[in-house]
Parts: sequence; structure tokens; C-alpha cells
Amino acid sequence: MASPTEDPTAPAAAAATDAPPKESAATAGRADGDRSMPADAFRDLRTRLAEMAEYASYYVSARLDAYKATARKVGILAAIGVVGLLALSSFVVTTIVLLCIGFAGMLTAAFG
Repeated sequence: MASPTEDPTAPAAAAATDAPPKESAATAGRADGDRSMPADAFRDLRTRLAEMAEYASYYVSARLDAYKATARKVGILAAIGVVGLLALSSFVVTTIVLLCIGFAGMLTAAFG
């Protein structure tokens, strides 16, 4: 009797020829089993570039918001500094005026 590989009419030989081809490393992860084509790669590249542009716009927007927040904080601190400088200068002027008035009163009391 002939082995199944020698006899083309044998049922085992027919089952072996009807078997689907083995998956290669490139198609192992694909559900449809199709081979990857350059058109698929370019379509995927277009999608990835669009995503990257969107992420870049988010990044630029976030950086601009950070710069605006920093500028706002610097402006608030500058305003607080100006108010503090005005308060300090008014304190110094008031102190000098009161010292002059007190010194004049002392001289008046001393010399009549």
C-alpha cells in the first residue's frame, strides 16, 4: 500500500493540500491574514502624522498657557511690590515729618 503522500487520491493528502498556509511573522498579528501593503503603511503614516500634529497643537497651547500664567504672576508680584514701595515710602516720610515736628517742639520748649 502506498503512503498518503504518494497517492494523490488518499484522504490524508487532500487534507494536507487544503490546509491554509502558515502565518508568517509579518501577518501573525493581523486578524484578516492579509499581507501588509505600502498603501496601508502610508495610510497609517497619515493617521499618525495627524495625531502628532494634534499633540503638537496641545503642547503649544499648554506652553502658551504656562507663559500667560507666568506673566500674570509676575504682573501681580510687580503690583504688590509697587504697593509695598508706596507704603514704605509713606512710612519713611511720615516718620521724618513727625521727627521734625518733635524736634521743633523740643527747641521751642527749650528756648521759650
